[in-house]
Amino acid sequence: MRNLIKFTVLLITALTLTSCAALFLAKKQKVTIRTSSEDAEIFVNNEKFGEGTVATKKILKGAVSQVVILYGDDYRQKNEVLVPKTSRAPGYYVAQALNVPFCLVLYGIYAVSLDSKISKAYPFEKEIKFETPPQKLPKRSEDSKYVYLSNIRLDIDNADKEILVHRGIMKGDLGSTIARVEKETKETTLKKEEKEAKKKKKRKKKEFLIDEKKDLKYENVIFTDELMRTLYNGGYIDTVNNVFSDNNNSLIIEGKIGGIDMFYVSPNKSYNSGYICQARTDLVWYVKNTYGEILDSISDLAVSENFVYGDEIMKNTVGSSITESFYSLLEKEEFKKYSKIETDFDPKLELTKLNKPTRAVTDKRDAADASVIVKTDNGHGSGFAITNDGYIITNYHVISDHNSLKTGDIKVIDSDGNEMDCKVVKVNKYQDIALLKVDKEFLNAFYCSNEKTFRKMDDVYTIGAPKSVSLGQSVAVGLISNERKVNNNYLIQLNMSVNSGNSGGPIFDSKGNLHGVVVSKLVGKNTEGVSFAVPSYLLTEYLNIEF
Repeated sequence: MRNLIKFTVLLITALTLTSCAALFLAKKQKVTIRTSSEDAEIFVNNEKFGEGTVATKKILKGAVSQVVILYGDDYRQKNEVLVPKTSRAPGYYVAQALNVPFCLVLYGIYAVSLDSKISKAYPFEKEIKFETPPQKLPKRSEDSKYVYLSNIRLDIDNADKEILVHRGIMKGDLGSTIARVEKETKETTLKKEEKEAKKKKKRKKKEFLIDEKKDLKYENVIFTDELMRTLYNGGYIDTVNNVFSDNNNSLIIEGKIGGIDMFYVSPNKSYNSGYICQARTDLVWYVKNTYGEILDSISDLAVSENFVYGDEIMKNTVGSSITESFYSLLEKEEFKKYSKIETDFDPKLELTKLNKPTRAVTDKRDAADASVIVKTDNGHGSGFAITNDGYIITNYHVISDHNSLKTGDIKVIDSDGNEMDCKVVKVNKYQDIALLKVDKEFLNAFYCSNEKTFRKMDDVYTIGAPKSVSLGQSVAVGLISNERKVNNNYLIQLNMSVNSGNSGGPIFDSKGNLHGVVVSKLVGKNTEGVSFAVPSYLLTEYLNIEF
């Protein structure tokens, strides 16, 4: 009898100190998750749930739960969510009925209200299927170019209109809910804009010293980490011959985010259940060659995987949408037509007949008269005359933003500081060489022989404008280390200190014999004095010129 009295007192005390649903409804339930792979490893809220095609375990009820499925190193990680039901369990209504007798005594009304918000009243489905086949991570094929992700930038003109947040409660499936919520948000926004427009008409327009800033423009946003790992692991980044990456074997990809829609969907009216979060990102991918020229732009509205609301929800969802879009980009035909490694290096240029120099450089002191600065509005490089009547050699990358036959886009500055207009006669993008023409008679010009006359360990010179136009006619001295063939291109390796403004400058010996055209240098920590030149004996072939 005493035990019965004790139990009754404890029960009444418990009922008076808490609500019935909170007391009687179980916190956990048994859930079965099905996948499509025996190799699957399933994690729920960062804890190991199980493995294989079928896994069963008890988990906390009521809250949206993050699911991560790993399929192995060669497959993409899958991010999903476990979503509680939109309707409560039958036991909830029994518990609410038990609250009724207490409505007249103690705080039964409060208990009913408290139970109506309790999240564990919403169970999961007993069996949940994530049986979409795992997706393989992209792998570069031998005939595909290397891919460098240079930048993903945020380019928002009006954050109020281009970054939108949509909130709502689940009704039906997630897809139809998101469509409904987006429509409701647009209708609400439209009404708000109409009200604001009416208010503006009534009130006097205010003037501000500084207008409210609504644009968001950032370079190199944080969403590139996973993509860089994917490119590295997939062999898209050349870790062996990165010294000799060029336009024939490499592409550059740049992304621009022009708008973001964030969706926060509560599975039911109990907001304690959390939110299912998804992002849709308005993206443009720019496919560029190594000269920075845009080959194509590909637009995409990218939808993320599903995530549980948390501290890094923007990073997770927007990052996921970008990743989804990037994987899709690699498979698009618009991208693939640029991604094959070049095998035909013939630029198909018409023959140009030039006058052989009547006054050729025959001493290193004569070289200054034949050397020039090539300037555009984006920078400058160097160059040199190969005829007395104004034909000039430089690198294509020096003028790549101005590849036209119009005069005025490119300026040439001679050794006396005279600036003149210039036109592009022809270019060879494969070997990074260009032929220019100016209206000038050069006192001396380099003779461009089609015979190789240099040897290893020869002393050589270059004249150019390293870093600044104000340093024009600067001389650098070095040695020829070797001649290398890489990616079907020949390069002279030099032990010489050159800088960006030296590109396109001549490599010559003490007798004025032309041996090459400065094209690049090694850049990196503790790396100095290693540079490269296009051999001059190949210029007549590369540009199809004849003297």
